[in-house]
Order: sequence, then C-alpha cells, then structure tokens
Amino acid sequence: KSTSFGMALEEHVWHKIEWVLEEDTLSALLKAEARLGDAIPQVDLQVLEYAGYGKNFITSNKISPDAYVQVAFQVAYHRVYRESVNTYETLMTKRFFHGRTEAGFSVTK
Repeated sequence: KSTSFGMALEEHVWHKIEWVLEEDTLSALLKAEARLGDAIPQVDLQVLEYAGYGKNFITSNKISPDAYVQVAFQVAYHRVYRESVNTYETLMTKRFFHGRTEAGFSVTK
C-alpha cells in the first residue's frame, strides 16, 4: 500500500514529536487544561429521542439532514445566549468537475 506521495507505508519512519514551548505558551496551556478540568463536571447532557418524524420526512421535503441539525443547533444557541454567531461548515462539491471540499458560512452577522 502506498501513500498519496507515492511512498510505500513500510518506508515511513515514525517518531515522536518533541515540542519545545515558550514558558508563556506552556503556562497558557496549563491554565486552559485546568479550566477544562473545572468545566467538564458542569456539563449536563440529556438525550431526547423524538419519534414524531425522522430522516425520511426531512429528505422527502428536500432538506439535508445535516442542514436541519445545523439550524437546530443555531436555534438552540440563540435561545440560550440571545445572539447568533458566525458559523461555517464544509460544503461538498464532489458532483462538480474536480470537486473538492469548500467552506460555506451558514450564519453571518
């Protein structure tokens, strides 16, 4: 098996990356780690399974399930914080000649 660079996987030499960080960068990372550690126990997650309709209803109305969920996230965020934020997501252009992944803004201020 070969990589996208034409090199066989067996030819790769893997090694651990040793990071050299400035003192202020290391300090910022440690503070972020502590804040994350404090925030994790405060997360409350509840899953609601809605059986009123599903993917078939959404797609039969020519709506992308991903777009539907993205809008639901935006509505939920707005209800909590009373504001909208710039949001982008990947767009697939594979149907087009030399199609690739692009980014599109689904919400802008």
